[in-house]
Amino acid sequence: MLRRLRAYALVARLAIAIGLAGAVLAFVEFHASDALSVTENVDLATASVAVTSSENPANVGDTVTYTAMVDGGVGTPSGTVTFYDGSTAITTCTTVVLNTSGEATCPVVYTNTTGSPHTITASYSGDSNYNSVDQTSDALSVTENVDSGGGAGGGGAPAPPTPPAPPTGSPSLASTVAPLNTTPPTKLLSPKVAITLAQASVQGPHVVVRLVCAHAVCSGRAKLSGSVVVKTKRGTKTVTQRKTVVLATGTYDLAAGSTATVRLLLTPAGQDAIASMAPRLLQAIVEVTVQGARTASKIVLVVPTRNSARTLAAGTPFFVPAPAGGAVQQEALLKSQGDLKDASLVGQMLATPRAVWFDGVTLPGRIQTPLQVESQMRQTLREAALERSVPVLVAFNIPGRDCSSGGAIDESAYDNWISAFARGIGSSRAVVILEPEALVNLPSDCAKNNPSLTLQTYPFTDAQRLVEIRFAVNVLETDPRVSVYLDAGNSSWQPVGTIAQRLDQAGVQNAQGFVLNVFSDQYTANSTAYGTWVSDCIAYTTFVKPGDFSNCPNQYWNGGPPGTEIAKLLGVWKGVALNSFGVWNGSTTTADLNISGIDADYANLLGATLPITHFVIDTSENGRGMDDMAGYAAAPYHQPVSVISTLVNNNMCNPPGAGLGLAPTSITSNPLVDAYLWLKTPGESTDQCDSAGGERTWDYKAYTRPGWPTSATAQNLFDPLWGTVDPAAGSWFGEMALQLVQNAEQSPKVPQNK
Repeated sequence: MLRRLRAYALVARLAIAIGLAGAVLAFVEFHASDALSVTENVDLATASVAVTSSENPANVGDTVTYTAMVDGGVGTPSGTVTFYDGSTAITTCTTVVLNTSGEATCPVVYTNTTGSPHTITASYSGDSNYNSVDQTSDALSVTENVDSGGGAGGGGAPAPPTPPAPPTGSPSLASTVAPLNTTPPTKLLSPKVAITLAQASVQGPHVVVRLVCAHAVCSGRAKLSGSVVVKTKRGTKTVTQRKTVVLATGTYDLAAGSTATVRLLLTPAGQDAIASMAPRLLQAIVEVTVQGARTASKIVLVVPTRNSARTLAAGTPFFVPAPAGGAVQQEALLKSQGDLKDASLVGQMLATPRAVWFDGVTLPGRIQTPLQVESQMRQTLREAALERSVPVLVAFNIPGRDCSSGGAIDESAYDNWISAFARGIGSSRAVVILEPEALVNLPSDCAKNNPSLTLQTYPFTDAQRLVEIRFAVNVLETDPRVSVYLDAGNSSWQPVGTIAQRLDQAGVQNAQGFVLNVFSDQYTANSTAYGTWVSDCIAYTTFVKPGDFSNCPNQYWNGGPPGTEIAKLLGVWKGVALNSFGVWNGSTTTADLNISGIDADYANLLGATLPITHFVIDTSENGRGMDDMAGYAAAPYHQPVSVISTLVNNNMCNPPGAGLGLAPTSITSNPLVDAYLWLKTPGESTDQCDSAGGERTWDYKAYTRPGWPTSATAQNLFDPLWGTVDPAAGSWFGEMALQLVQNAEQSPKVPQNK
């Protein structure tokens, strides 16, 4: 396996001294009440030196470039720089002449694989205007090391992909990568700018920016302004005016050398402006205080925005479709039996907003024509309008869905169907969940997991699937009030880099985002962490290192740098695969639930770049998380390992012990999470989960009950976890519905729902 060096973004700033020449005083404001007596200093100015590292090489033998930047405050220093690795001068980098920008570079080829640290420093010779600077004594350690990287490819349901090999030693520290959308300052109001404003994004009622402090203390007030085009009617003429408004303001307080995310609250004018803006240039003016001396910088940057009409407003009312007949009958039966408590719980569940599914068939089971799907859609929207609510619509008709012959018969039929689906929506407000499991389970995954599928029996390809999804995104996105979310599976399926790449290929940049946890019961906390990493990976492979999906950290190895909780538990850069049957967080002392290393890894990779791809989570049945089925190995069941393995791999099929999760809402605790939704209808059977379909297996010699089937044929159609033959897919499963309401865990304060 090709061993790779992973790049981490950290500026090794070696601040030697800070000196200001007398000319700097021209930028200080004076007032009569606080006038100062100033003496011009004619001594040599003191320079400062900062050393940064380029991104690590992708392979052993590639080049790392160190850059020494000499800053004299006013003017540009000349002279030479010598680079040191520890106390030894790097032989190829002695007396390197500064260029006209005051920089000197030192390219070094690293061929070691031992993970030994390199303390890189630099000295400056000085010139006729500036004092020399000796080799600094407070350099940061830069460790070059071979790393296997993350993001193993492939893998489909139900078995998770093989975890990547863990890296050896410590990955290296490298310089902060400048975000793609940030342009150089248009004007420096002071030659000593202590703070840098990096990429920004609009997230809900805030503009989120990343600030980098280069000096001892940075604090003050940030102001984001932008140009907005306003069109007005004057008689028969349209008058276009361009005006600048303050979009957002906020305060911050940063420590030396730190990078922090600052959330600036949008002003009313800013909200109106952002609502009408496509991504465009905005002017960010940042005022800072550094060691008592006031400085400022003015920077032009691009703020990526989501069309506000597509972003779900806080408190969005979602549509409650009519309940299934079996559900109403169950509620009535419970009331007639005097079980008013459970009847009330079932009634509350039926009154909760949930998705409406469009699967390409009519009720008699016939293929749905484009005219029929358009008519069904219009009826659904009329019902939602009566409730004054926003419908959540699931398109589930991709050719070859579920690794079967289900769905539209071919690409042409699907294009016609999804176009009619979009026409039915028209200009209405709606949320569209586009083809669950279509990307997490590509045709190649189906063939790999089921060798009986051949091109003759399953004539579908990955390329065709991606074309179909891109077409659907483009058709649906013509309505500015539709929020489209693409399939991304769940947190225990594809590695982060794999699903991020598939989302990218399917056109997620043209959609509102992606969806997680459909047909699954993964904890909301785990889905939130995983979704954030997928969004991080998309940002990294778009803005920082395009196409580098294989180096996106993932859930199958959680090692981290010094200072992270996982490093305290296992050692620096030692990790394990995360356990999907527990709640993940960054502070737990349980190693296989700790995500501090992955979080830190992405912070280093992204530097100042912000993730902007949003997602939604299906919380319909995840209140209790996934069942690890370990209970069936113990008494009285005594099921063998082979049975437990099959049950675990298929625990998405009518799982016992499940409970309702968070109620649908667009008010979430994470700016990237647009909403928690009920996509799978709670109480409806996933399928007839049995041995015949491969979802169940059971050793009836080890455990059986009176009334259970005794013939192999009957056992093949029986679900031993429920002790019955499960209803068909989509039919009401009363026993499971009752369990869901009784086991509900819907408090946003419990760890699994955070």
